[in-house]
Amino acid sequence: MIREFAKLVVQIIEEGKREGLIRANIDSRLLRDAILGAIEHTTIRGSILGRHPKLTETANPLYDFFISGIQSHGGTVVLPLQEFLRMKESQREKTQSQQRSDLDPFFKKGEEK
Repeated sequence: MIREFAKLVVQIIEEGKREGLIRANIDSRLLRDAILGAIEHTTIRGSILGRHPKLTETANPLYDFFISGIQSHGGTVVLPLQEFLRMKESQREKTQSQQRSDLDPFFKKGEEK
């Protein structure tokens, strides 16, 4: 299960590179390791200390860090995490809708017989 999730993260990074959202020269696996490592460290540290972190409180700072980087100048998040997630969901819905409409002619042919 972890291996499949890691593959999914790499696929998302690769998609971001193709769309120009992530620099093409970024090593996808290294970025995946950095993202998953940050999440893992945050959750394990909290568990050891008995303070179970809320991932929702950690997600925005991590997103800001990975999107804006660590530069002291010009490092602002252009697209907040929640807006990014809404856009991805909308894109997924449009893709599903398009796939259904692409299949409509096949279903209509079957109904006419």
